[in-house]
Amino acid sequence: MVSGRDKVPPVLGFTRGIRSVGPLLTAGIQMAVAAGVVGFIGYKLDHLWNTTPWLMVAGIFSGTAAGMYFFIKTVNEVSRNEKGNKRDT
Repeated sequence: MVSGRDKVPPVLGFTRGIRSVGPLLTAGIQMAVAAGVVGFIGYKLDHLWNTTPWLMVAGIFSGTAAGMYFFIKTVNEVSRNEKGNKRDT
């Protein structure tokens, strides 16, 4: 028989879920912002040096690549932490 104190209250389960997903949401936002910011810098440099649209395209690709790198890095860290937490319980 399961006693009342062995059960995890639904609020705590929800809080744990949000905490585990938080870094992934942040990484997704970072990826989008990196592509946008570096693309915008490329756009401004295109107009300054009259190279439209090549620097903007290069900026978007390099920003997306950097964002993907940090996204994958974050996913690996979260995965490693969850595996460690499962072994502890």
